[in-house]
Amino acid sequence: MKKREIRRCARLLITDVSTNMTTIQQVKAKGVSDVGINISASDTKELTGQSYTIAEGKMLADMALEAGLSVAAMTNYMTLQEPLIELNPYPAKRL
Repeated sequence: MKKREIRRCARLLITDVSTNMTTIQQVKAKGVSDVGINISASDTKELTGQSYTIAEGKMLADMALEAGLSVAAMTNYMTLQEPLIELNPYPAKRL
């Protein structure tokens, strides 16, 4: 039987406060193995509130990698289905 690994993920919400090495190092010092962020599927902040744009997510992921942390990226596609369908109806046709 494979040994179970338990990982701890710190979810970072506010991009202006969280996207810096000081925050990443504080998270790592608490024994966290991963940082979790929401990625805006549309890359427009007004639809998502506290989500990272793709560019911000990449910046944070690079910082996390440098600190030896992994990143868990979540999208809000289903939560924001209606506004996203209005912006880009093609993916909705496949659902």
